Amino acid sequence: MTQELKIKKKRDTTKLTIRTSIAVGVFLVLFGVAISTIFQSTLSVVFLFLGVIIAIVPASTIKYSKYHKYRKMEDHFPTFLKDFSEAIKSGMTFVQAFKIISKADYGPLSDELKHASNQLSWGVPFPKVLMQLASRIRSSKIMRQSFTIIIEAYTSGGDIAETMDSIAMNISSIKEVDEERKSILSQQVYIMYFIYFLFLGIIVALYKLMVPMLAINVSATDSGFSGMSLGGSVNYCDSMQWLCNSGVVMGYDPTDPLTYFKVLFLMMVIIQGVASGTIAGELSEGNATAGIKHAGIMIVSSLLVFILFIT
Repeated sequence: MTQELKIKKKRDTTKLTIRTSIAVGVFLVLFGVAISTIFQSTLSVVFLFLGVIIAIVPASTIKYSKYHKYRKMEDHFPTFLKDFSEAIKSGMTFVQAFKIISKADYGPLSDELKHASNQLSWGVPFPKVLMQLASRIRSSKIMRQSFTIIIEAYTSGGDIAETMDSIAMNISSIKEVDEERKSILSQQVYIMYFIYFLFLGIIVALYKLMVPMLAINVSATDSGFSGMSLGGSVNYCDSMQWLCNSGVVMGYDPTDPLTYFKVLFLMMVIIQGVASGTIAGELSEGNATAGIKHAGIMIVSSLLVFILFIT
């Protein structure tokens, strides 16, 4: 049962990693809030940003990696069913057929098949092996339901080979429709990127136009000509100091009135990036989890733009 223990240990480690990262992230956020409230220190912002990153990034990365893995498994699943069906039609028993095809390469699915083959070697009944296999890959609705149908056909004495051929054909059809949908909607994903980078460009242009206006404002106020001021001398950091303090992470001066606009615009593009990335993932893959990579690309791009142009 060594392989089963390894799989269980890996799952426990993954769950522990996610829970630990979330717990540490929440602790750092609360610690940052406490420092900001009690000591009014700009160091609190570092803990806040660090806490958010630790709480979100590891869990998101693991979840996307898991999603990508199951997508690859689903791509190989119809081939596995066809090979299994052909092996049964050749006169092999279910156990013999399963052991032979488990040696073939089916990408990420091969590990699960080899584990199931080992269980058969240990004398575990074939239906129970399939049930446990379906349980291990329960994150994939297509594969889980397929194994449920195969188990029902096996226990009821139906033609399993024909059942698997039918399932494989249906899954292939679903995959073809999914690929066609992705091809049609890929243009919409490009539009989402275009809209985001257009929004980012507008933010940069807006900031570049506001800088000289604020400079005139400050100059007019310092010279005593309040009538020339464009709205009077207003330091928005006085009322929203926490927002200006968060600019420390990007190297902004928390006492600079312009820091308010820098951080405000940065938060706007990050929120827009997360929202646009999630929608792009839903459009391209039919799953919001796939939007993690799009959101990551957009957020990294916005940070680079701010580092280069928003100084």
